[in-house]
Amino acid sequence: MTTASRPAFHPVRDIARRGWWIAPLIVTLITLPLLAYDGLLALLSPMAYDPCDSGGCPQTGQHIVLAVACLPVALLLWIGSWPAARSAGPALRSTLYLLAPAAALLSLVSFCTIPIGR
Repeated sequence: MTTASRPAFHPVRDIARRGWWIAPLIVTLITLPLLAYDGLLALLSPMAYDPCDSGGCPQTGQHIVLAVACLPVALLLWIGSWPAARSAGPALRSTLYLLAPAAALLSLVSFCTIPIGR
């Protein structure tokens, strides 16, 4: 076999291709526990309305809507990080890797700062 018929060895490209799954796995290990905990808090969030009067609690409602809206966004970003790891450019990959846990964390912060009864 001559060197012309054999593809050239590119250490950086070959290493990046072999370990393509490492970054999405790290994102998964961070995002999924946050989403699970957010789901538990979403199930408990209706209790924040218990001390409200008949007029409602607008601040409590805003926090819950933001937190619940972030859950599917984080889920879609997490799912999108896996196919992007193989085919997308580095800018899109790193954006998805950062935004998936950030959306789950925003949901968690919003759930944890619900003003009870306001």
